[in-house]
Amino acid sequence: MRHGELIDRLAVLVGALPPVPLPTGAAEPLAVACREARTAFGAAAVSVAVIDGDLLHYVAADGEGAAAIVGTTLPVGRGLAGYAVVTGQSLTVDRPTDDPRFARDVADRTGFVPASLTVVPIMAGVDDAAIVLGVLSVLDRDVDDLPAWSEPFHDRRLGAVPLGDLGSTITRDWAFGDRSGRGVRVAVIDSGIESGHPMVGRVDRAVVVERDETADHGIRFVEGPHDDLYGHGTACAGVIRSIAPEVELVSVRVLASNLKGSAFAFAHGLEWCLDHDVDIVNLSLSTSNETYAETFWDLLDRAAFERVMLVSAMNNDRKRSIPSEFAGVFSVASSPGSDRETFWWNPGGPAEWGAPGIDVPLAWNGGGTISATGNSFAAPVIAGHLARIVAAHPGITPWQARTVLSALAANAG
Repeated sequence: MRHGELIDRLAVLVGALPPVPLPTGAAEPLAVACREARTAFGAAAVSVAVIDGDLLHYVAADGEGAAAIVGTTLPVGRGLAGYAVVTGQSLTVDRPTDDPRFARDVADRTGFVPASLTVVPIMAGVDDAAIVLGVLSVLDRDVDDLPAWSEPFHDRRLGAVPLGDLGSTITRDWAFGDRSGRGVRVAVIDSGIESGHPMVGRVDRAVVVERDETADHGIRFVEGPHDDLYGHGTACAGVIRSIAPEVELVSVRVLASNLKGSAFAFAHGLEWCLDHDVDIVNLSLSTSNETYAETFWDLLDRAAFERVMLVSAMNNDRKRSIPSEFAGVFSVASSPGSDRETFWWNPGGPAEWGAPGIDVPLAWNGGGTISATGNSFAAPVIAGHLARIVAAHPGITPWQARTVLSALAANAG
C-alpha cells in the first residue's frame, strides 16, 4: 500500500471512531492499520493518536513500546506529535532527543527512545476545509523506504557544514591565508605547459588528450611530460603561479599547434580532471558546439558536487561560449588595469568575474615573455585567487568560495 493511501485509510478509520474513551474493540481496525503501516515504513514502531478537545489520546500502536503508549494522554500541542497537530505539517526529525519539542518523558515511560521520528497529521477534508483528526507517529523508519535522494538527511551521513563561521567578516588575510596555494592541485586545460619556464616552474602532472578511433570510446590519454604546442597554456600557468606560487600544476593538453581542438577532446579532458582529484580547473577555452551543451552541463554538475571549481574564460567574440556562459563555472572576462590583486564581480553575467587581461605581461614558449590581450589571461587570475582560498580553507564548496571571492571584489559593498 502506498503511503498516501495508508494515510487516507487512517483518516477514514479515525473519522469513524466513537468518542473517547473508546469502547472495547473499537480501536482494533486502527491496530491492524498500525501493523500495516509499520511494515510499509519498515519502522520499529508506529502509533496513532486522536484529538479529543484539548487532549491527544494514543489509541493504537504496533512495535516497540506499543503496549505502553496506548492509553497515554497529552495536551494538544505537546511533543512532536503535537507539533504536527497544531501546524497540520508532517515532520521528520533525526535524533529527536536533541529537539526541545520531543516529549522525552513519554518515550522513557514506553521503554523505547527512537533515533528518528516522523509525525504525519491525519486529516479530513481538503485545502481550507481540512481539519486535523489525529497524528501518525513513525519511529525509526527504514531509510530505504524514503523518497529518492532523501537518505543522507536521515542516516547521519551529512557531516558538518564546512566553514560554518562564514558569516564572520571576510578579509583578505582570512580568505587567502599565507597566499601560497600550497597543496592545491590546479589543472590547465589548454595547449600544454612548458615545464621549467622561469615564470611557471614545475609541472607536477601532464596528460595529452587526443581522439583515437582505435581506443576505448574513441579517446586516448597519454600521460607524461609534454611540450606546449603554442604558448597559450604556459601563459595561463604563469598567471596562476604569480598569484598562488605553491600550487601543484597539472597540464591537460587538448589543443593543437594552431590553438584549435575538438569539443570531444575538451569534454574528455575535463572529465579526466574530475577523475584525478583536481581542485581547480582553468578553462581558457570554450566551444560553440551546441551538441555538447548537455555534456558540459553534466560535467559542471558533477564538479559542483565534488567541490571542484571550474574557471572559464568567455570567448573574445560575442558568440556562444560553452561552458563559460553557464552558471556552474566562474566565468571571466577582462577588466581594466594590470594589478592582479584587483578583480571585479558582475551580478548580471554572463561574465561573472572581471580580472586584468588587457595588454598584460605573460610567460610564453621557450622561456620567453610577451604582452597580450584576451579573456584567456583574465581567467587564471581568478583561478589563482581561488587556489589561495582553497589552500586556506580545505573543503570549502564552490558556492562558499563564490561568497568569499565576491566579498573581496573591488566593487564589494
